[in-house]
Amino acid sequence: MPGIARAVMDKAGGSLFPTQFSVKVNGYYAIRNGDSVFGHFPGPLMPWHMWASVKAQHRTGVYIEGKATVVAGDFATCGHDVGPGSPNVTAGKPKEGSFVGSVIKWQKGGYF
Repeated sequence: MPGIARAVMDKAGGSLFPTQFSVKVNGYYAIRNGDSVFGHFPGPLMPWHMWASVKAQHRTGVYIEGKATVVAGDFATCGHDVGPGSPNVTAGKPKEGSFVGSVIKWQKGGYF
């Protein structure tokens, strides 16, 4: 499961700027779909790097104030990917065969 993107700590070419100030992950504001990316290289040569925003492509099912949560691996409109993401706060469905996925499957299978 990918880590949730955080302001200051994670980047998509440039730093991520939050539009909500109520939910924090590891002490930093969580990033949502449509939040801004600070202008970054190659900046003026390619203007889309100056006015980019992040898009939540992963369907995590986690929303903050009505907008989808951005996670590591999502992309910004400038083409850069978001990362690295929180190392211990994740969102999404676990991969089949992963430890967490196996535990969930085990619990649902009625082995308790």
